[in-house]
Amino acid sequence: MIFSIHGYRHCFQVAHPGSPVTVERYTRYREPVYLHCPIHGEVKASSAANVLLATHACPKCGEEASQATSYPSPENEGHKRRLSDSVLQRRMAKSSTPDCFDVHRDPSDPLFALFICPRHGPQKVRIGALVCGCVLCRKDRNQAKREAKQQMASSRTKIRK
Repeated sequence: MIFSIHGYRHCFQVAHPGSPVTVERYTRYREPVYLHCPIHGEVKASSAANVLLATHACPKCGEEASQATSYPSPENEGHKRRLSDSVLQRRMAKSSTPDCFDVHRDPSDPLFALFICPRHGPQKVRIGALVCGCVLCRKDRNQAKREAKQQMASSRTKIRK
């Protein structure tokens, strides 16, 4: 993109409304840009494009925010991000086996979710794998697909003979 410094300043104000950080020096969109932060003074950002996409207008303010104690860290066990049961239920609804029900977080292990599959009974899966639904249903479905492919391949060979 080609921006003049005035055009870039306008985009910066749209991306970071009300920010006290100002653009000092700008040359090109993919080149470093120099900003003035009231806390850190003059700060060099890696590229002008990244500044428009960043959450914080000042890169140093962003670094400090990411190192703050509100982010999960080994010494800060109590602030881990937790998904609510309603979010887990929505994830299961998007899965290939949406008929599973009673989705909730495992109280003994917060990285896992518990749910009940109508065909295979209670299941325990990692929360990230919840969009896949019941593992046993998925295995059955994949096995059926493989068998159908093999049947198609064998029927094609019979036709050719």
